[in-house]
Amino acid sequence: LFTMDIIMNNIGSQAGESSASNYFMFRLNAGDSQYFAIDASEIKEIIVAPRLNKLPGYKGLVEGAFSLRESVVSVVDTCVAIGKRAMSPDDKKFVVVIERDKKLFGLMAAQVASIFSKNKSELLPPPPSLGSRHCITAIFNHHPDGDSKGQGRLVSVLDTGQILTSIG
Repeated sequence: LFTMDIIMNNIGSQAGESSASNYFMFRLNAGDSQYFAIDASEIKEIIVAPRLNKLPGYKGLVEGAFSLRESVVSVVDTCVAIGKRAMSPDDKKFVVVIERDKKLFGLMAAQVASIFSKNKSELLPPPPSLGSRHCITAIFNHHPDGDSKGQGRLVSVLDTGQILTSIG
């Protein structure tokens, strides 16, 4: 695992290097082998999960909110946002703070993994079996050891805009 400082430095240093896009990879459940990714350019910062204040009227999807330098950040249970069972309290270790449309919100993550580049040609469309109501925009095969031969690991790219729309 990378430390948060290394990941944030990589996000800044890899910006604009090539035509490839940078992605941040993470897990939602510590014991799960499934990885997810988001566009690294949307990340404001990654923090250890703070104590959250519950918000009246929100159930399930929004875990609560916290203050971050004079801004209020709503935090989403990322598992619920993508149609899975809610994250266990033990897995709520990190908040990936996203800035989208001049709004901040946070995605819960159990484990932060790495930042890397992918060309658009390496991205596959999500399977049609997901239907139209999902937050996955692409899937790619990631080879953590750099060896492109062999199976690799499938990583689902999440659409943060779709998640933001679902919380209003």
